[in-house]
Amino acid sequence: MNFSSRNKVKAEWGMASMTDLIFLLLIFFIIMSLMSNNQAPVELPKVEAEVKPSQDPVEATVVITKENEYKVYYGGDEVK
Repeated sequence: MNFSSRNKVKAEWGMASMTDLIFLLLIFFIIMSLMSNNQAPVELPKVEAEVKPSQDPVEATVVITKENEYKVYYGGDEVK
């Protein structure tokens, strides 16, 4: 008994379609690179004054106890 199939599917693909795709991508990227140089200039705002922080930096301390509880001390005061 011959159980092999008469119609075998080829798992190959043509290189012609791949070269067409690469050619189209090459043209696309060339056109996009030429168009990217023609953008309008962007005027960014100027910094007029120095921005100062609203508070001085404060050190935070985290204490973990033996019972796996934790306490956060922010500037010496406990935060709940």
